Amino acid sequence: MSFWKKTYVLIFVFFSFLLPAQLIIKNFVAQPANSSQLLVTWTIGAGSQVCSDLQLYWSTDSFATTNTWVYTLPTVCGTSGTDENYSFQHTNPETNGKNYYRLTSFASPVSPVIYYDFAADNGGYKLFPHPLTDGTVGELSFKNPASDLCVLEISNALSTKRYSFGNIYSDKIQLPADWFESGIYFFRIYSLSGKLVKGKFIVIHN
Repeated sequence: MSFWKKTYVLIFVFFSFLLPAQLIIKNFVAQPANSSQLLVTWTIGAGSQVCSDLQLYWSTDSFATTNTWVYTLPTVCGTSGTDENYSFQHTNPETNGKNYYRLTSFASPVSPVIYYDFAADNGGYKLFPHPLTDGTVGELSFKNPASDLCVLEISNALSTKRYSFGNIYSDKIQLPADWFESGIYFFRIYSLSGKLVKGKFIVIHN
């Protein structure tokens, strides 16, 4: 082989390694695994040409300012003939709002951002801050556009303590942490028109 042919082959091989590998992500979805956890699933499509770690990142603000690494799938290698399915169960997502996810490889995004809105699934309520801690006052907001008369009922996990608040016409309710002992509480908000919002919150005292 001539010098120029050898040089051409070496240059071709060198730049082949520099070309970006193709990773085909399909069916990237987040859905409820149960009332407080999310199952994130995705498919690496046939024909993917990469072998590397794949990271799953999570955010509660559409990756505008924050993101958290939650899972690594080590050494993902696509195959030429078949799709490969993967999943991750997120055990502590934000249950009062939206959860955004993105797959990343080589520190670059390889998937679109997806999200699941637990608040919408819970009937549209939000509680902030959460959990409730010493000295905090949580604001429980929910959909009540017609200012219907509503009732709020709260019970602890064992149903040994119950609280009831009536004559609520607004779409916001204040919940001081000092009203409750430490623990998990379940609530429901209902109106005379039959509208129902239900959920849970946690109180932590030091």
